[in-house]
Amino acid sequence: MSWHVSEKLLLQSRNPLTPAEHNILRLIAMENTSKEIALGLAMSQRTVEARMTAMNQKLGVKSRIEAVAKGCDLGLLGSSRLKDS
Repeated sequence: MSWHVSEKLLLQSRNPLTPAEHNILRLIAMENTSKEIALGLAMSQRTVEARMTAMNQKLGVKSRIEAVAKGCDLGLLGSSRLKDS
């Protein structure tokens, strides 16, 4: 197995989220509301909320705050946890 493949597998094992869920998590961490996320991603607010529910289940959390904390713990958010002031 090449180094690139093993790195990709390690990242996938730490990140159970789809790319869309990961993007939504990043936007939540930047303190965006569901409505703001929906507008920014050109999708319905209901779709954002459905993806947030799936994301929360995968992360084993119940709230946006817990999702961001878990995302930070897993190294999924880098330095984008807080909005720039």
